[in-house]
Order: sequence, then C-alpha cells, then structure tokens
Amino acid sequence: MAAACIVDLRTRRIPNALTLGATLLAIGHGFVVDGLVGAGSACGWGFAAAFVPAVVYLIRPDGFGGGDVKLCFALGAICGAAGPIAVAVGCGLGVAWCLARGAFVGVSGASESIALAPFLVAGAIAASLAG
Repeated sequence: MAAACIVDLRTRRIPNALTLGATLLAIGHGFVVDGLVGAGSACGWGFAAAFVPAVVYLIRPDGFGGGDVKLCFALGAICGAAGPIAVAVGCGLGVAWCLARGAFVGVSGASESIALAPFLVAGAIAASLAG
C-alpha cells in the first residue's frame, strides 16, 4: 500500500498491479484463515467498500479515479477481517481527510488534483488499529 501511495503522489495514478496484488493477498489470506467463507467475505467487503466510489466514478470520472475505486476494493477486502465498522470508518476517515485537505487547497487558491491513496490507506490503517 505504501507503493500505491508513493506512485499516486507522484503521478496521480494507481497501477493495476498494486491494487490487484493487494486484493489477491487479502482474498488469499481470507481463504487460508476461513476457507471459501473467508475468501467470500473478503470479496464482499471489497465490493461494499468500492460501491460508493464506483458510483461517484461513473457519475464524475474526473473527480474520482478508477485506481481509487480499485484501491477502495483492496482496502475493503483487507479491512473486512476487522469487521464492518473498520471498513466504514476506514473509508470515511480517508475521504474526510481528503476533503479537509481539498478545502485547505481551495482556500489557499491552489488548484491541483488530490492523490487520494495516502488518505484512504491512512484511514484503513487507523480503522484497523482501532478495531
């Protein structure tokens, strides 16, 4: 996830290899721990975490990138083991931190795109540690 943050900060893109790798590791971990139920649970939490970002991406692709949607899926699959509260809090914290930064950038007069990956990953880490 650190690599996704670094790449997103530099290029404003998140490579598929990073999100796919994290997703496969999360699903594989779920399978090892709980068999097909664990793998299915990881997939389910991934879909739950990526649903709203996917809708936002479809409505306004310039406001939310496809890589961000895939990263939300991966983080949902990872945080799903910690429970539904961790998934919701992680996504919520990530978006809230991003909006706060965006408001600050807007106030300062700068106009730049925001790398969302660091905020989503920070929210997921905070939620996982708390939950």
